[in-house]
Amino acid sequence: MRTVEVGLDIDSLESFGEYINYATVVLRKRYRDDSRSAKREELAFNRKTVEDSGNLLTWTYPLLGEAADRGGLEYDYKVVWNFAGGIRLETDWKSTDISPLAISPPLEPRSIDLAIEEANAERNDVRFVRVTLEHEVAGETLSEEIKIQPQRESWVTHRYYHEPADRQLRYKVDWYVDGEWRSSGWQRSDLPFLDLNYRPERT
Repeated sequence: MRTVEVGLDIDSLESFGEYINYATVVLRKRYRDDSRSAKREELAFNRKTVEDSGNLLTWTYPLLGEAADRGGLEYDYKVVWNFAGGIRLETDWKSTDISPLAISPPLEPRSIDLAIEEANAERNDVRFVRVTLEHEVAGETLSEEIKIQPQRESWVTHRYYHEPADRQLRYKVDWYVDGEWRSSGWQRSDLPFLDLNYRPERT
């Protein structure tokens, strides 16, 4: 028998419930002898399992006589991630012989502040601001729309999830001025703050 430890590499328990709903690690041991059925198991990390067992779970499978020096310790795994907002990512199968196996979330949370100065809104009679944000996750474009009424609020903090190497957002700002919508057109930013002040030259 062999026991493989599977560890979840996260900074804190608060990641669960805050932006990770669960992570399921699917493990599979295939044997060179085709007459032997593959062994398969799923290990689920969620807030309860982490609270009860920490961020380390184990999987035990029989070697059935396969020698370690001939690849007998090799197994396959993939991870299914489910994030707040319904984002679901599934990795491809990978092969390894290591233990412990460490897995890391493929997305990171980030906050961006959206703000328009009250004086700017009053001076230009901006009744509404509409911000459209787009970013790529696993090759898929995710789009979100945020509406702000400056007379009630001038600052909004928005949270999104991005791949570690790509924080960039595409964004478009629309202002409702003089009875019509005026647009900034699409732009890009990786800054943690977007200036929503209306300027005629921006439209």
